[in-house]
Amino acid sequence: MMWLTWRRHRIGILTLTLIWLALVTVMVVTERQYHSAAIACAHVTHQLARQSACRSTQGRWQIRDQTFVLGLMLWPILIGLVIGAPLVASEIETRTNRLAWSQGVTRSRWLLVSWATLAVPAAVATALLQLVVQWWATHVYLVPMAGVTTTIPTDLTGVSPVAIALFSLSFGTWVGARLRIVSIAAAGALLLPLIAFAMISINTNTNGRYPLSQWGVAGIYLALAATFLALSLLTVRKWRA
Repeated sequence: MMWLTWRRHRIGILTLTLIWLALVTVMVVTERQYHSAAIACAHVTHQLARQSACRSTQGRWQIRDQTFVLGLMLWPILIGLVIGAPLVASEIETRTNRLAWSQGVTRSRWLLVSWATLAVPAAVATALLQLVVQWWATHVYLVPMAGVTTTIPTDLTGVSPVAIALFSLSFGTWVGARLRIVSIAAAGALLLPLIAFAMISINTNTNGRYPLSQWGVAGIYLALAATFLALSLLTVRKWRA
């Protein structure tokens, strides 16, 4: 079953791999730019003209990097869109689920093995990506240029991205099980997690302060992931053979 799951979702896995490599490449390139500029600007604190130029350069880069940060924050949600929504819906569209069920595989085992086969590499990829993000943010956002510093977005580091990825995968699985059409399930797997992510981020960030720790926020997403996975199991069990 694991090999079959990999084969059925190899295009989605390849797509996420290419996106992962693209994000890492951008971080490496921009880090080198910041490093070179920081060295140059560190020696012009008393030269107003060049100090202004450094501030202007950093301002342009901040706009670019803020756009890139949005892309980084979308990574966990893309997991639910690319491999979560088709996990069950594509099986129903092609009726390959009946083949597994006819060979004595229970519906619960079929769903759990398929989900875990994709959840483990998704979690590992997200954890590795957040380590690169931590390195990138430390070298980019915390590098003072002409006396100006910025902060690391808390949603991009720690255990939260991994928990969000698992939540997105579970939610996409549930939407696919309910709607049974890949295209419609993909739309739901993209929009609703975005809304949930925004609501949780707003409620856990008050005036720049985070009343919940990284583990607290991660706990919320893990609880949601477990809930939607359980709902997926209930939905699959209710299907007619």
